[in-house]
Order: sequence, then structure tokens, then C-alpha cells
Amino acid sequence: MNGSKRISQKRNNKTCQVSFIVLIAVSFSLLACFSPLHIRSGNTPEEMFEALIQSPMPEEIGNLQGTGDTWQGHNIYLRFHAPSVFVENYTESKFKQATCEDILHRFELPSPDYDIFEPPWSPQSVGQANCYQSLEWIGVSWIGEQYFLHDEAAGLIYFHGIGP
Repeated sequence: MNGSKRISQKRNNKTCQVSFIVLIAVSFSLLACFSPLHIRSGNTPEEMFEALIQSPMPEEIGNLQGTGDTWQGHNIYLRFHAPSVFVENYTESKFKQATCEDILHRFELPSPDYDIFEPPWSPQSVGQANCYQSLEWIGVSWIGEQYFLHDEAAGLIYFHGIGP
């Protein structure tokens, strides 16, 4: 009888080990689904603009689109139309002009799933652009690094803000 009890205990132990391994695998799969790369901001593009760039948003800003993460910090991508005077006023004291090729990687979306823009996000296709990088951490209510790519011919701004 003791032999059958030991066999039964070994089977139960193996069943528990297999169940535990399955539980761990499922847990990691769920964590991957809900990792920060899959959590998008519940904020509207207007709220993102006002938290990072200027509040209230100026009337001359048009066709604002945006996406990003606001989980344990922020990683925001915005595109909008703005007159050159807006860019000049915003960038004159807190930004330095940058070489676009040096900061173009800052405008790469974390994954293709983030490209909810219409037309698609494509800062790399801008021919003549002026690029800017913040000199310090700045923002309205969310602070961090900021990058602007200004397509003067189209009056189009690509923006990336990232911070804690």
C-alpha cells in the first residue's frame, strides 16, 4: 500500500509542477499583452498638446493628430499644422536647432500599431525641414525632452515628447 501512495504522490507532484509551469507561461503571456508598449494614452491629442506644448492650444493649430503612451512617464507623437511664427516663438528660447539626421530616430514610432495618423506618419519623407531639440526638460504639466521637425513648405510639425 505504501508503494501505491508514493506513486500517487509522485504523480500529484508532477501534475503540480506542470500546472505551475503552465501558470507561469500564461502569466508572462498576459504581462506581454499589457506591457507599456501596448498601453496607449487615454488622453486626446488636444490634451497631449496642452500638457506638453502650450495651454490653451492656440487657434492657429490645425489638423492635430497624436498617439503615445502615458504610463509611467510619457512617450508622445503629435503631428499638426502651424504657422512658422508659432514654431519661431515656441522654439526661440528653449530649443536649439539640430541636424535632422541626428534626431530623426526620435520620430520613429515604437511599432507600426502606433501609426494611426492619416495620412501615415512619415517624418523621414520631408525634403527640406528645420529640426529642433529642447535644451532642457520642458513642458506644461508633463516635462521631458522635446523634438520638433518643421516642414516649412507644408506648414507641418512632427513632434516627439518623452519624459518620466
